[in-house]
Amino acid sequence: MAHDVNWYWQKVEEVFHDDAHMIDHTKKVLEYAQQIISDQTDMSEEEKRRTEVAVLLHDIGILVAEKKYGSRAGKFQHIEGPPLVREITKQAGEEPGFIDRVAFIVGNHHNFSKADGTDFQILIEADMLV
Repeated sequence: MAHDVNWYWQKVEEVFHDDAHMIDHTKKVLEYAQQIISDQTDMSEEEKRRTEVAVLLHDIGILVAEKKYGSRAGKFQHIEGPPLVREITKQAGEEPGFIDRVAFIVGNHHNFSKADGTDFQILIEADMLV
């Protein structure tokens, strides 16, 4: 059984425990995403949950990127985020397709031209609003 958004929020807090800015940023992006999701009548509950998980994990590689490359730039987040996403979503017992999709979104969330679905678009819009 896959975990709910609250379980993922705990993982985000564990990763960002010393970075109040990242916790606050993630919380705000999630709030905007949830507002956008609430207007989506054509999304299944699973698509909504997957979108929320992608939103929660979208910057998960930022601290590793900063430590490894001395930068929080998107290109480094795109390298470091997906392996963490895969680790966390596997711990959560997610299906391979779910894991691949969330890893793809996180690994490309600054490449707007790669936005190929409502889930990805919602993350971009919510992140830009923050």
